[in-house]
Amino acid sequence: YLLCARVFPFKAPDTPTLLKMHLETPAPSLARHRQDLPAAIVRLVDGLLRKKPEERFSSAAEALKFLGEAMKPSSAREGRARTPEITPGSLVHRGTQLSFLEDRFRAAASGASGDSCVALEGPQGSGKTRIVEELRGTVQVNGGAFIEVNRIAVEGHLLPVASAVLRGLETSGASGLESLRERLAPRSQDSGDLPDFLEGFILEKTVEKPLLIHFDDFQSASETVRRFALELVHSASEGQMRGTRRPRLLVVISRRPDEKRGDLRLSGLATLRLESFSRDGSKAYLKQLFGQDDLPETVLDLLTETSGGNPGLLLELSRELVGVVTRALAKS
Repeated sequence: YLLCARVFPFKAPDTPTLLKMHLETPAPSLARHRQDLPAAIVRLVDGLLRKKPEERFSSAAEALKFLGEAMKPSSAREGRARTPEITPGSLVHRGTQLSFLEDRFRAAASGASGDSCVALEGPQGSGKTRIVEELRGTVQVNGGAFIEVNRIAVEGHLLPVASAVLRGLETSGASGLESLRERLAPRSQDSGDLPDFLEGFILEKTVEKPLLIHFDDFQSASETVRRFALELVHSASEGQMRGTRRPRLLVVISRRPDEKRGDLRLSGLATLRLESFSRDGSKAYLKQLFGQDDLPETVLDLLTETSGGNPGLLLELSRELVGVVTRALAKS
């Protein structure tokens, strides 16, 4: 579990509580920490951590057999399993944009000069959140930390942002997080210097590992979070301009361009614009997703109309459709 998630399954304030959790509490799914893991690995670790011995694998040989069977692309299920493994970043209309973001992060990870922030603009349903999520694997491969600050976090004060930073760093296996944990303790939540502390903490951590921080739905951000994010980008850029070591940091800010509250006044900002799929674009996406051109027109129309051109929703609907067909075939 630790090898895959980079964090232990349980945390407790004292040893007796921790032991009780190990005895009685089911371990949280690996999928919470690593959405990129194959489902077979998640099921394997879940089986290994079952509390009742009779629910676990009886031997290492049985566990190995399970893993081999689950990972083997047998001809009977190869066509049906193909869809869940496809990600939208590698498909029509998104490969170029994903490569752009990956190149920006790799440059940041290497300490090369370049933009410290990318603005990801597009209407609701254009797949902004989804394509940033596709960067998680690239960040992990480069030894970095992926930090997701979702809409709920950006709408409030800085404590949810600090919590998101802590979660991302813990998942990446970063060390020296005690000071941030202390700041998040109830007795410290009235600290007025949290913005300066958190900014300094983040920049300091970029010495240990590269960071990607995604502020989602920035048009909904509170003034406090908005000011903090822009100051963080400014400080990272200042370090580069002054000739000091560039913080290994890439900030991605997603926003809807029609919302004035999300305006970004930053010099040298790289901007990437996404659009929802057109009707024809949605159908082309589905045909490539399923790997065939002769899909029934009624299926194409239904998925296209239901998704509204949202690439992420198209993918989820397609996965659900494959699941329904797979279960029906299994019963027959």
